[in-house]
Amino acid sequence: MPPLNDLPPDVPPLNELPPDEPPPCQPPPPPAEDAAHLGAVHAYSQSCRYTLSYSTRVVPDEPHAVTVYDISIERTQECSCLWASQSTWLMTSYTLPALSIAATDKGVAVSYTHKTSWSTVGSNYIPRYLNIKHIAPDTLTTVRDVQWGAWGCESACAPAHIYSGQLSFPNGGDTLRVDGTKSGIIRGETGSGNSFSALLPSFFTSTTEPSIQASP
Repeated sequence: MPPLNDLPPDVPPLNELPPDEPPPCQPPPPPAEDAAHLGAVHAYSQSCRYTLSYSTRVVPDEPHAVTVYDISIERTQECSCLWASQSTWLMTSYTLPALSIAATDKGVAVSYTHKTSWSTVGSNYIPRYLNIKHIAPDTLTTVRDVQWGAWGCESACAPAHIYSGQLSFPNGGDTLRVDGTKSGIIRGETGSGNSFSALLPSFFTSTTEPSIQASP
């Protein structure tokens, strides 16, 4: 009896794929954080890796120099990704941003907190906003941009702050969920408190107004 491993020439060894079937691609792990990709968060869409991050620079201002945060999104071509690697600047913030990203095969959603300027009399005088964007996977252009602010009362009497906005697509669906923290009131919210959950239905295909629920 021939040895068990003495197979006929037309039978490939076990665990070996035929030449016309390359082994499945295993995307490399995201790179370690560096000065150009601080606070990096990652998501995958259509076999491409998308990274939301920021870098810092110092700009001259009165009465002293100010550190600003340049927020950008980068696509990395991996495996069967159809598009070349590319990066796009999204915004410059005057405060450390809180970043989040979520994606499906229909698109990429990103969020970041930011301030548009700084104040010599105290940081609380400048509101901290939350932007939520639909990013086109192929061009990295902004398809939809939603900006939320918070106020000290319902009639926008004084600025308040949104500190974070964590994104997710529950059950892999089309509704974008945003969970975050804030001070003050987001216009249109129900309930009260310093936490909030919001739902944006069919985020990639509609502009339906969100439902925002505040809680303690």
